[in-house]
Amino acid sequence: MKALEWLHVHEATQDQLLDIVGTTDVPALHHIFHNTESFNWSIEHLLEMVERAVEGSYLAKGFSKLELDLATMVYELGGGAALHALHNSPFAFPSWKTLASQRAEYDLHVSTGETIMDDVCHNMEVLLTGSNKVTQVGVNMCMDEISSDGRLCWIPKTDDIAGLCHEHVSYLKSMKMGLSIEMAQAVAEAIQAKHVHVAQEILVIALGRNDQVDYDAKPILILPMCKQGNFLDAALIIEKVRQAYRMLPCREAQHGPILSISSDGEPKHHPALYLHCMVRKLVPSDSLFQHLSFLTGFNLWMGSHFETQDFNYKHLLKRIAKHICSSEGFIINGTLLNKSILTKWLSKLTHIDFSQYPIHSLLNSNDLELLICPKDAQDVPRAIQLLVLVSEIRHLELDDLEPTEFRTYHALCILGEMLDALVTPFISTDWSISQQITSIAKFAFILGSTYIENTTTFMKAHLYGDLQCFVQNSVNFVAHTKELNPQHCIFLCLIGTDILEILFGCPQRLDCIAYLNNILIGNVNHVDY
Repeated sequence: MKALEWLHVHEATQDQLLDIVGTTDVPALHHIFHNTESFNWSIEHLLEMVERAVEGSYLAKGFSKLELDLATMVYELGGGAALHALHNSPFAFPSWKTLASQRAEYDLHVSTGETIMDDVCHNMEVLLTGSNKVTQVGVNMCMDEISSDGRLCWIPKTDDIAGLCHEHVSYLKSMKMGLSIEMAQAVAEAIQAKHVHVAQEILVIALGRNDQVDYDAKPILILPMCKQGNFLDAALIIEKVRQAYRMLPCREAQHGPILSISSDGEPKHHPALYLHCMVRKLVPSDSLFQHLSFLTGFNLWMGSHFETQDFNYKHLLKRIAKHICSSEGFIINGTLLNKSILTKWLSKLTHIDFSQYPIHSLLNSNDLELLICPKDAQDVPRAIQLLVLVSEIRHLELDDLEPTEFRTYHALCILGEMLDALVTPFISTDWSISQQITSIAKFAFILGSTYIENTTTFMKAHLYGDLQCFVQNSVNFVAHTKELNPQHCIFLCLIGTDILEILFGCPQRLDCIAYLNNILIGNVNHVDY
């Protein structure tokens, strides 16, 4: 009888447990069941812990690697607020404090004086010193600017006053605060006299490994600036970083050589990169010559250590989209292709099922104006969707075209074939690197032949040059990697400055000024991975 009574009690307990689990969002329920197995809890004790979890007096812990990785991704993409919300949800994601114990924190040096080599070497030692088992891969040196909030700050660790522009800081004898306020008074007087300026932006130069792991941008130079320097100043800064990377023991030998120098397109960076990356021409004795010399039309001029220049591919796509949506547009074989022409021809794409794309609602509502004239010119997905749609025009089956319409259609087919060859390598996730490079080479040939035929009426010279630099750098990266390790994977999305722009979002999410577009100098020197 006792056994039967125990079975009835046990059954009632199970029913009660199933009722709670089926009708209530139990926080961290999967952790509770995991603990039940680990600690051999009875069904009664399990019910007790579930009830306590519902009441809020118990939160099961013990996170798996998958949960930590998911929480890290949520934090990187959505910030602390998103992670906090999921931590307090029934999913019970790890909190920021839990993640902090799993992440390494680094305090980097902000360059405050004329001498930046010491700061670069320190930051490299902090970020690049690690396991000797790191695979040697191609390294991308990228540079970009981020707006500053226009305030100075004191860095206690180095006793430096940070935030004055690098271009004119030599006017001051020292940037050390010291034990008195004399230095602060000297800085204030120099700013009032306009001998020095409070930096309005911060130049960040970072290194990124082209690898499946550890590919984050590693900022090695943080330099406040006022944008009054010239291209020679920019070239000197680049050279200091290059020299520092080769000076440090085992850094290049451990991580790999710098293969590309990338910029966001800052005007003074163009001639500076030219000085660095158009120094020597490949000769038969160079190891890269066997891979690149037979490529028709390929630019064999490179840097002193075979570096090539590059620009952010997302910026290039946005610039093309902006150009094609302007009133001047492209001129191909005497035919103007601008936003009014595009609007007319895009409306003919009724045979294509766009229900899987966000652009579907625009086409259904005949509101192509939002696509051609967006409110946000920095909207990369919109730019890519526009270029994809333009490339689809060449597949239209039109038999009753007037002669003038046929000329326009032929020009749109040339443009569409070129854009398809450029965009597809970045949106087709199943493509191999061979398919990507083949498509990019096709784009380069169509771009070059069309530019030769139409010159600057087709495209601005600087945009054409930046696009060809992107192609050269992509091909050169593959050739270099074949020399380093033919079995190694190459990721085109990691070439350029995109990895650095992703890093820029991290301190803005962490800081209390998350809704501002600029950032405080003192927050830039703190990075966690």
